[in-house]
Amino acid sequence: MHHSLITPWRIGLIGGVLALLVPSLATAEDAPAPGDDVGKLKADLAELKERVDDLTAAVDAKASNADSTLVIRGFGDIKFVGSSITPTTSPGQAPRYTADSFSEDAFDIFMNARLGQNITFLSETAFESNNSNQLGVDVERLLIKYDFGDDLNIQVGRFHTSIGYWNDTYHHGEWLNTAISKPFAVNFEDSGGIIPAHLVGISFAGLRNFGDFEVDWSFQFGNGRGPTSDPPEIYYGSQVPKATNFNLGVRPQAIPGLKIGVSAYFDHISPEEGTDPNYIAGTTPLHGGLHETIVNAYGVYKHGPIETFAEIYQFTHERTDNLYGNEEGMKDKDFAYYWQFGYKIGHWTPFFRYDVLQISQDNNYFPTYRDSARTYSVGVRWDVSSYNAIKLQFNHIRHSSYLPGPNTLPTNIENSLVSGNAIENTISVQTSFAF
Repeated sequence: MHHSLITPWRIGLIGGVLALLVPSLATAEDAPAPGDDVGKLKADLAELKERVDDLTAAVDAKASNADSTLVIRGFGDIKFVGSSITPTTSPGQAPRYTADSFSEDAFDIFMNARLGQNITFLSETAFESNNSNQLGVDVERLLIKYDFGDDLNIQVGRFHTSIGYWNDTYHHGEWLNTAISKPFAVNFEDSGGIIPAHLVGISFAGLRNFGDFEVDWSFQFGNGRGPTSDPPEIYYGSQVPKATNFNLGVRPQAIPGLKIGVSAYFDHISPEEGTDPNYIAGTTPLHGGLHETIVNAYGVYKHGPIETFAEIYQFTHERTDNLYGNEEGMKDKDFAYYWQFGYKIGHWTPFFRYDVLQISQDNNYFPTYRDSARTYSVGVRWDVSSYNAIKLQFNHIRHSSYLPGPNTLPTNIENSLVSGNAIENTISVQTSFAF
């Protein structure tokens, strides 16, 4: 921290010395009477005190303004996608996706402000397009953070759930990702993802160094999921107790760049009642109450030019009643896992990813993705400048056992699904930026 040489106490000290020295420099002929000396000294000191008070007020005001300085950052991307699959439609429904198109996916505004010595505010607002050519606005994050050092920080508001690695590391700016698309499972809720990517509630997190290894942890609880996986419950929670999530990561000092961790998410999901008009007629799978458990394990290695990480998720939905054909106690288990590897060569980063999604036909909570899909992705990222990247990505997707669901499929063509067994090839070119 920079300390100014001109501080209130130094001004007072210099002023006091000058006030004492100046009268002594007067000649004997000019010397006033003793009573006048005392009066003049009091007047000078009063004036000096007034100036010091003014300077102190100015310094306090400057410090206050510095504390509340607003920092604004932005992210955006534009891309072209081509697909081997012809767009499919259903009577009265919007296209599932549009192939061979330019796309303005999202423009993300990130704001951060210091509200006090250990208090900060953060917000992230995304302007996103969808497959109906409409633009939506989502407040993705809105929180206040109380920082008590490395051991503990507390966040209150809407934040990203610290489930696994990807969702806790890569946020809404596509420039942050090496690849263009995300793995299937970790797409955000409004893009068909199956993890609870956002939570409204309170989060506790900390970091502790134990010498041979460093441990970071987080514990969160909040509103959790509603009767459908999207949208999140941002205004009120339909269930008590609330959803809870725990993440624990370890970095061994002997292997720089390595991190391994686990996370666990627990939630109670309310029954889905009635018929959702967004679903295709005859395919809506209503469900009763569910107890959801998501366990995750991940490993990350980022050191030098190497960037590689992998995750595995197990989703368990235990039926808690007999509504809508539920059999109380029956459990559905679904899986998702991926592995990504990249190697940086100068401004270029070629990468590969293998991504698997296995959703049971009996699952009635993930109707969009009741599919088994294996995706092989290869591509390259070129960092044109410090804040602009051009990416090229090819996806080979093998779908099987897919049952049609709602028409609100992911906006990204590379994550689109089609009826029946199918092989889909897509190629994407994207320019993404940050400022």
